[in-house]
Amino acid sequence: MAGLGLKAWFLRAAIVYNPRSGRAQAQARARAVAGALVAAGWDAPLVPIAEAGALGRNVDVLVVAGGDGTVTSLLTLAAELDAPIYHVPCGNENLFARELGHTYRPAGVLAALRALRRARMDVMDVTDEAGAQRRAVLMATLGPDASVIDRLARARTRAVGHAAYFVPVLQEALEPCFPRVRVRVDGRELSDGASPGHVVVANSRHYAMGINPCPSADAFDGLLEVCVVAQQTPGEHMAWLVAHRLRMPGLLGEGLLGVGLLRARGRVVELEVLGPAAPVQIDGERFAVRPSRALRIEVCPGRVVAGGVPVVLGTSRTDPWRGVVVSSTRGQIGGLAQPAGFRARQRSARGVAPSSRLGAKPDDALLREAMAR
Repeated sequence: MAGLGLKAWFLRAAIVYNPRSGRAQAQARARAVAGALVAAGWDAPLVPIAEAGALGRNVDVLVVAGGDGTVTSLLTLAAELDAPIYHVPCGNENLFARELGHTYRPAGVLAALRALRRARMDVMDVTDEAGAQRRAVLMATLGPDASVIDRLARARTRAVGHAAYFVPVLQEALEPCFPRVRVRVDGRELSDGASPGHVVVANSRHYAMGINPCPSADAFDGLLEVCVVAQQTPGEHMAWLVAHRLRMPGLLGEGLLGVGLLRARGRVVELEVLGPAAPVQIDGERFAVRPSRALRIEVCPGRVVAGGVPVVLGTSRTDPWRGVVVSSTRGQIGGLAQPAGFRARQRSARGVAPSSRLGAKPDDALLREAMAR
């Protein structure tokens, strides 16, 4: 009992896994984590992602085994249940796990859940001109990367690894997508769209392959960072990628590479594609089957009441808000955070039904994309 800690004793962690992530690696890692938690005295059922919508209010933590797309598809469910997410990385980039210091090792997962340092991560609400809306936590982009992901999604029939990107990248090099995009941040024009290029709207500082074009982005500060890069050729885009990969962004802008660069921070970003509609990617997944002509991206800060998405901080992750205790505030037992699921079970035992909605479902569009990972 003493080894478990009081917080751990009351927790129920649902291990949600995507059976297609990591070429079936997710299921193996989910079983390993579940075994470690059960051995430590936890209630840790294994739940395929297709059945996650049937989870009720008695879930205190969502342990998600899959890629970033799998995590993104469960954002609404986590918010509905107020169950913080821990990501067991099994995808290609695993940027969510990098942001929060998560690991696939069972001992690391157990240590983080025992500590149970909770926070609410900012969320991006992305809406296109047709009213289609999806949520993201990492980034939204228009440009060559979004076009590569769109090409991959159209050709993909099964889970893929990094090697599957070779053909789409080659196709993109031969026929690149550099849209002209008018960009407004909090109502102020950042770019008039006169020059083609690449637009990144980041909530997190992490990006594919450690390139990180928005290194100042903070997923807990209530703001988005916008980067607009003027590019017209694959060579210019490659130079931009290399400069960031080498951590030498000073080569950009008016530097040696001569790549035009604009940056801004704000809460609402409006993008208008001035030429042909362009593909959009969010959190490494295609936003929609059809290209988009306009997007509105608004941050939902984790600091506001019921804002953002609840997450578990890894043991190596520093607290995002200095001076703020990162833990559950939904009740206290002897000075320790009391999980909401425990309080719901208390009310049920007294004959009072929990007031929160049950059976929240994963975002259907993102779930379909994630199942292909």
